[in-house]
Amino acid sequence: MVKTREILIIITFFSLWLTNYFAAGSQSILAFSLLFSVGLIHGSNDLQLLNKTFFKTKRTTFFTQLGLYLLVVFTAFALFFWLPVVALTLFILVSGYHFGEQHWDEFFGRSVWNKMFYASYGLGILFLLFYLNPEDTTAVIEQLTAFAVPKDWFVYGLIGSGAVFGLLLIKYAYQQKIAPAKLAQELLLLVVFTILFYWASLVWAFTIYFIFWHSIPSIKEQVQYLYGKVTKKSVLKYLRGAVWVWLISMVGLLVFFKLMESGNQSFLTIFFSFLGAITFAHTVIISRMFDQQN
Repeated sequence: MVKTREILIIITFFSLWLTNYFAAGSQSILAFSLLFSVGLIHGSNDLQLLNKTFFKTKRTTFFTQLGLYLLVVFTAFALFFWLPVVALTLFILVSGYHFGEQHWDEFFGRSVWNKMFYASYGLGILFLLFYLNPEDTTAVIEQLTAFAVPKDWFVYGLIGSGAVFGLLLIKYAYQQKIAPAKLAQELLLLVVFTILFYWASLVWAFTIYFIFWHSIPSIKEQVQYLYGKVTKKSVLKYLRGAVWVWLISMVGLLVFFKLMESGNQSFLTIFFSFLGAITFAHTVIISRMFDQQN
């Protein structure tokens, strides 16, 4: 585990170093290439996970499962256009919990306090990113919602989530639920994230965190859950199962963007609406996966 973290830290700083050699436009192209490939792939096996987590002991057809999944995705997607402020708020809350749960679940469990810990950690990461990139963050939010968010909100969000996370972390350390070495690693990691978010642009910083610290570890956990162990063969099986959903997602996103091209929606608006729509369903499925593993 330590070795993996050390490799990820090296990759993080290498990715940060690359920003010296890429203009902002090139960074965005590289960032979206990673988000469209690894980022979407990590959520493209949701149907197989849905079958195993919710319907393994129930007699339901593939099309019933697909219909339920698409209903959630399209409802969430529509929410970004009908009630964008509500949708974005839910997206941030759900994403924060999802990031924290994926990062910490193997060390704790499924109690209410632990879930609060996961949410506070993930929200702390997001608000740290927003706080260190206030101009770009407010611009993206205004594109999505037509609402100009006061920059002080990022401070309040960071202080609030950070305080809850810090208090629970102290509680767990006092109860010896987290080893001193692990505590030191996690605090060092927060320093690494702070450096990353401070020096990189909003999109590039989010991409590095999302791909290397969330998506790739999540793929590893999904492969372990679906196939029992992580091997070259099981990873390839996972990718074969995910690729057709990934292709459909890419085609759907492209078609929808073309349909909306004549309107006022920017590519960024459509992309984050699409990402948010998938995130709602994905978070429920992954959380159920963790429930069954504990």
